[in-house]
Parts: sequence; C-alpha cells; structure tokens
Amino acid sequence: MFKSDFLKKTSVRLALLLVSASLTGITICYPTIGIVEWIALVPAMLVLFSIADDPKPRLRRLYLYGFFFFMCFFVTVWHWFFVMYPLEFTGMTAGAAFIVCALAVLGIPLVQSSTFAFVFVLYAKIARGRVAARAPWLKPVIISALWAAFEWTQTLFWFGVPWGRLAIGQTELLFTLQSSSLLGPYFVSFLIVLVNAAAAHAMYKIEARRLCAYGAATLFFANFAFGAAVMLMPGEPHNTVKVAAIQGNVSSTEKWGAGWREITFGSYSKLVAEAAKAGAELVVWPESVVLNYDYLSKIELSRIAKENGVTMLVGALVNVGEDQYNAIIKVLPDGSIVEEGMYAKRHLVPFGEYVPMREFLTTLIPPLEDISMLKNDLVAGNDSNIAESEFGKIGSLICFDSIYEELARDSAGDGAELIAIGTNDSWFFDSAGVYMHEAQAKMRAIENGKYIVRAANTGVSAIISPNGEIIDEIAPLVPGQITADVEFLEGKTLYTYIGNLWVWLSFGFIVALLAADFTLKRIK
Repeated sequence: MFKSDFLKKTSVRLALLLVSASLTGITICYPTIGIVEWIALVPAMLVLFSIADDPKPRLRRLYLYGFFFFMCFFVTVWHWFFVMYPLEFTGMTAGAAFIVCALAVLGIPLVQSSTFAFVFVLYAKIARGRVAARAPWLKPVIISALWAAFEWTQTLFWFGVPWGRLAIGQTELLFTLQSSSLLGPYFVSFLIVLVNAAAAHAMYKIEARRLCAYGAATLFFANFAFGAAVMLMPGEPHNTVKVAAIQGNVSSTEKWGAGWREITFGSYSKLVAEAAKAGAELVVWPESVVLNYDYLSKIELSRIAKENGVTMLVGALVNVGEDQYNAIIKVLPDGSIVEEGMYAKRHLVPFGEYVPMREFLTTLIPPLEDISMLKNDLVAGNDSNIAESEFGKIGSLICFDSIYEELARDSAGDGAELIAIGTNDSWFFDSAGVYMHEAQAKMRAIENGKYIVRAANTGVSAIISPNGEIIDEIAPLVPGQITADVEFLEGKTLYTYIGNLWVWLSFGFIVALLAADFTLKRIK
C-alpha cells in the first residue's frame, strides 16, 4: 500500500514517471528483457491514479504530467537515432547533421507526446466521473483502452510513426504475442497496460487489492498459455519451397557513389549464385538495390536470374513516365522481367523519399531538404499488387511499409500466401533501430499467419515463421545469404479478417463512458 501523501509530492511523481517511462522504453528497444514490460508501467499507473483521485490538479496540469511521461518514453525509444550522426552519405555539414538527428531524437517524441498526453487528461476526466465512482474496478480498463486507442493514432497522417508500440517489447518472448493473431497488436498493448494498471490498483486501493491482483495474474497467464498452446502445437510442413534472402552489405556511401553498379551487381551476383547452389528457388533482394533501372541494369538482372535458374524479387527505383517509384520487380528463371503489376512502396519515408509540405518545412528548417538522397519526391503506390508465381501468391512490403500493420493485413487479405520484405537499414548501422525494425516484421508474421522473407541491404536479413520465430538470419554489417524451406499458406487469421476491431471497441468504450457521465450529470 502506498500512502496518498507520498504520491502527492511533485518530485516523487516526476521521479516515478521518469523511471517508468524509461524502463518501458528500454524494453521496447531491447525485447530480450521484455518480461519487465509487464511491471514497468506500475509506477506510472500509481502516479496517474493518485493524480486522478486528487480533485485539485486541473486538466492542464494532467496534460503536463502526461507530456512529461510520454516525452521520457519516446526519447528512450528513439535514442538510437544519434547513431546515424554525422550522416556522411548525405553530404550535409556536421552542424546540419546534428540538427537533423536532434530533430529525430527530440522532434518525433515531441509530436507523439503532444498527442499521447491526452491519455492522462481523458483518464482523469473519466476516473473522476460518476460511472468510475460506482465501479472503481473499471479504472485499469479505462487507461488500457485509452492507451490502445492512442497507440493506433500513430499510424495516421504523414508524421505518424508507430515505432514504439508496447507489443514490440514482446518480440523475443513470442508466447505473449500470439494473441495478436486474433485481435491485433493493439490488443497486446491493451493487455500489457491492463496487467500493469491492475497491479498498481491493487497496491493503491486496498478494497480492490484481491480482485485486481488476481485479475492481473490471470490475464498474464491466460495470454501466456494461449501463446504457448499456439507455438507448441505440433505441425508438419508440406509443399515447401526453398527461399533465400540476400544481404550485400553495401554501405550508404557506396550505394549512392559513382561506382554503385559494379559494386552492387558484383556483390549480389555472387550471393544469388550461393543461394541457388543451396537450393533456393525464390530469392528476395533488399530495397532499392538497383538505383538506375535502365537497359544495363535490366541486362544484369536477366543474366543473374537465367544463369542461376531462380525467380528473383528485386528492389529498384523505377521510372514510369515522369513519376519514380520505390518498387519490387519480378525476374523469372528464363531471364524475363515482369514489370506489369510491380509492387510500389505505399508508405514513403518523410524527408527520406519525399518532403511533406516541402516549401514551408524546408524554409523553416533548411537541412531537412538535404537528408533525402533523391532530387525529386517519389510517388507512393496504392495497391498490394500481389505477385503471382509458380510457387503461390507473394505479397510485398518495402521497408517503412512493414511497420504499418494494415498494409501487411491488406496483402494477406488480398490473397498473399507469403510476404517478402525488402528494406535498406544501412542508415542505422548496428544500432537498436535495426533490430526494432526486424521486430516489426515478426509482428506482421504473427498477425497474419504468414512466413516472411526479409532482405536488408546491411541487415538484419531474416526468414521468419508464422509464429514469429527466426528460422535463420544474417547479422548486421556482413554480407551473406540465408536459405530455408517455407510454406505458401492460404489460410487467414482472425486478425486478417477483422483488422483493428479492438481499437474501435476501445474507442467505443471510452465514448460510452463519457456519454454516460454526461447523462448522469444531467439527470442529477
């Protein structure tokens, strides 16, 4: 039990919020300690409950507490971005590179925290209402629903980057993540917050101690048991295809240098030959390996596929008329190249592949224009464009696409039986960001019950099973290829069918509580 006077001290509140936010952020960056995430939010929940129960702090003060907590959380999540400094491959000055890195480490959290801070405000508003007063056991559910709903809002608009979702912290445990195949990633986040909030409520309110303590334990073990049942369920693969992911380890400087063609095709030609020798029938290349998709590049691609008798999915920057796309093209074993129906990246990287509100933002912050290696903005694709192959239907994602769960779900819903991801994480070197990006692919595999073949320019390249297990992978900053037997799976998960229904149920729950409080006040 915590004494209310202790939790009313501003210094104590800020210290608990800082510790809780930082610890939760660390579990997302380093999921090997993901089990900690199930208790990391307890200090923050204690503070939130104490503030909400105290009628003195106004909503504006609640917003500031929320902003402080989420700023600490998101700065921890994005701390690795400074590994990119001094951004030598862009050609910008050291000063400009520092500004860009600082904008990422501080600017992105600033935007995200400005929105997430309303979680504290809305929680206090509802917790102080008549419904919560009559049913205090609802309070842990309220904060969990708010967190899940606001986490989803990070997928909206060009500045929405859902990089720090709580479910990422479970990608090394996997047993606790399997329920996302039913109700999606935000359901896992809901459960994590609910377990933390219930445990905190048991410590904070003696009259609810037993109910909340038992409830938190039951939720955790029920979710764990479901995941264990899924992962330990015996199953024999059938109709397998040997696939490969290749990793050329071409640095950003080399990739955009004058001799890129010789370096790229020299490296990748050898890797495809190694994969073919290992029995690969389908070879996935990283994102934008071919920078200039011209006649000479087409000849090289055709030669490599024909010499090795493999189907290749190749990342390339492709011009169609005046538009340029970051695309994946298919090259057949006979050397023919299939451009019709190519997959084009659907979620482009702001300031990397296009500059949103270009004139305004580049005038305000000139270095932002220099971070992109492209002279003109790319054009985003608008369709899953499932690739037909002799093995089955292949859905494609490119880099940034893979952190948006709806894009993978869209591909699976359109019939993809395998998902290929081409990415270029060379900017991240060997930082936490590389592994966090790979963790997103694990989530997409579980959510849709598909094998994923992920090819990264400098790593991490991986072949991932439908339950998120790494079958094989290549460490960052080394060249290589991996091959494995995978299945082209026709079935769909419940999540593929219903999507983010849990998010809308969370929104509906919050709106219903606000409406009920409003009605009760009018009745009185």
